[in-house]
Amino acid sequence: MVEQDKRYKEYPYKEKVGIRPVSWEVFHRLCKGLVQNIAKYDPDVIVGNGRGGLMAATLVSHMLQKDLFPIRISRRENNVIKHERPVWSVLPAKDLKRKKVLVVDEICDTGETLNMITAKCWEMKPADVKTAVLYSRVKGQGIPDYIGVITEELIVNIWDSEIFDQAAKKFKFHPDYITGFQMQSLEIDDAFQLKIKPIKIAKGQVENK
Repeated sequence: MVEQDKRYKEYPYKEKVGIRPVSWEVFHRLCKGLVQNIAKYDPDVIVGNGRGGLMAATLVSHMLQKDLFPIRISRRENNVIKHERPVWSVLPAKDLKRKKVLVVDEICDTGETLNMITAKCWEMKPADVKTAVLYSRVKGQGIPDYIGVITEELIVNIWDSEIFDQAAKKFKFHPDYITGFQMQSLEIDDAFQLKIKPIKIAKGQVENK
């Protein structure tokens, strides 16, 4: 199950309908689709929200050849829900003044996080601020300027579908996704199990006893 402080609202897995796996190829195609439409706006800088938002923000910034400024605002700490509302840990760069800003995040649920980021960016007196997300729920679709996919499905991203179990010393399917599947009474089939073996690193190799 998803770890969280019981005082705070859990992630709405019960509201998800269906599963949508996102491979590296699909992720790349989504970013290309966003960039094709963002190009006309021609932002001066990209502001990417970590963690998941930085995946898209990094690729978009490379494709548009623009500088990327990472930020961090979330209800979570080390993947555990700790706050009722999103909390800032890394603020936007101060040199946004008179620049066209593109904020990139992974998903828009209610729009609260995206609205807080936008408001904070406007405090830096930019020329303009627009927002882009890979995914949005139906109720949040009015917030971002650019959306890759509007869906109520549980998104299973390739980049966070596995975690490393320190005790077992092995990789396993992310517990959050397991919870999401269980909420829909779905089985996790082989299609969702990554069969990618780690490469032996060049330096710092630890021998498992």
